[in-house]
Amino acid sequence: MILGALDASSGLVTFQTFLNPLVSWLWIGAVVMVLGTAVVMTPTPAERHARAAAREPRRSAAVVDTEEA
Repeated sequence: MILGALDASSGLVTFQTFLNPLVSWLWIGAVVMVLGTAVVMTPTPAERHARAAAREPRRSAAVVDTEEA
């Protein structure tokens, strides 16, 4: 949209509007990229399991007696 004409005496303004139907494809492409990024960044079940296992405190198999006899 651009200013086409300005009539100072009457105060009328004329705007020129250009419609480009291919611009909608740019917006559609942006939405597809955002959705694709969200899908790729979502962790798989294996990744979720690995993160949960890493958060658990590690338990030692052997108990060490620190008292001296």
